[in-house]
Amino acid sequence: MSIAQVRDSMEQISGGVRWGDDRDSDWDVYAGTLGVADYQLRMESDRSPSVMFQKFLDDAATLTCLVWLQQPDTSFFSTDDPESLDRADVRTNIVGLRWRIQGRSRDTAPPILDDYEDLFVKVHQRTDSLDSAWQTVCVAMFTHPDFFMY
Repeated sequence: MSIAQVRDSMEQISGGVRWGDDRDSDWDVYAGTLGVADYQLRMESDRSPSVMFQKFLDDAATLTCLVWLQQPDTSFFSTDDPESLDRADVRTNIVGLRWRIQGRSRDTAPPILDDYEDLFVKVHQRTDSLDSAWQTVCVAMFTHPDFFMY
């Protein structure tokens, strides 16, 4: 994906949450650092998942997931009870997030879902915070190559 596609995708998926202030997206602010062509010094965009790209993607995902999760009428959850710790509800939410963020099918069998579920459980056990657990799973999905590579 290009930087503009990553930016637009994150904003669309999260219901309009922008990484940056109300006027400017930080994706645009850091475009030069991320290898976006400016056609004066650089003629081609660098689309490699560089260390700088990974760092900024992590920053953007951390803020985007937190704001998206805390919105009053959020589309973050796939179940009626976002406070539920029932494993089936957690799995349903993970499947829904994976479909929204990574575009993967709503199949509940892939082994990566077990990893996301274990991540949720471990973060919740250590922090006793549902928000931290869901934010961590969300960031993991946005920073996974299934989101930004095709």
